[in-house]
Amino acid sequence: MSEPSSVSSNVYGWDEKLAEGKQGEELVAKWLEYGDESGTFLDLRDDRYYQQRDIDFAIGGVFFEVKTDLKAHETGNLFLELDALEKSRADLWLFYLPQRDWLFRFLREDLLAYALAKADSAARTVTTEHQGRRWSVRGVPVPMSELLLKLQGQLHTKLSVEVAAYDDD
Repeated sequence: MSEPSSVSSNVYGWDEKLAEGKQGEELVAKWLEYGDESGTFLDLRDDRYYQQRDIDFAIGGVFFEVKTDLKAHETGNLFLELDALEKSRADLWLFYLPQRDWLFRFLREDLLAYALAKADSAARTVTTEHQGRRWSVRGVPVPMSELLLKLQGQLHTKLSVEVAAYDDD
């Protein structure tokens, strides 16, 4: 795959974004666990083997990767990380948007094929600094509505309300 001709670079705070991402993961973990009627929910976030494969959770042999997108409510786009999609072994990718309390669910294979098809013309690089080092992530911003229509993704709304209702039971 060739590098895109125009690459934008944005710098943002690593620690703040990581903390916000972890909050999104926690909420999604509770939602998955509470909704798991099989009783097979596994939290794999601390398991190095699964983290190397971009897998956060499992239910009944289905593997999930969770991304918390903090800009999608402003841009209308989900940012599909090309390298992560290519190396991931998760079956489903879940994107949580905390500002809207939305969760999108897509098959990883569908996301990867879609992102690769758009990569030559639309790929961007996002750069961050952490402990004196620069980190870059290459990806494709894609409109949420386009992904839902073309990839037959699912949208769950009011995720935190559902989790709070489970907590009250």
